[in-house]
Amino acid sequence: KVEVKGSGDDGGDDDGREVELEGRITALDTAAKTFVVQGQRVDYAGAEFRNGNESDLALNRKVEVRGQVSADGTYVVAERVEIGD
Repeated sequence: KVEVKGSGDDGGDDDGREVELEGRITALDTAAKTFVVQGQRVDYAGAEFRNGNESDLALNRKVEVRGQVSADGTYVVAERVEIGD
């Protein structure tokens, strides 16, 4: 599931649309602090973790991510990562 919360169409700032992602991690790069969910690269370097921490991230682990689309639109900057079962 990918959900975009805002698009800036209300005259607000277009940078950093809020996004929610839910799914399983299909790629993980702990050195770069990124993972992929639903085909979307996520930067978790500054994220707050719930139901676990960074060391709990693993391939096929279910996560819910809330964050902002990067300025160039190529990835999500996670604000919160909730680790599922």
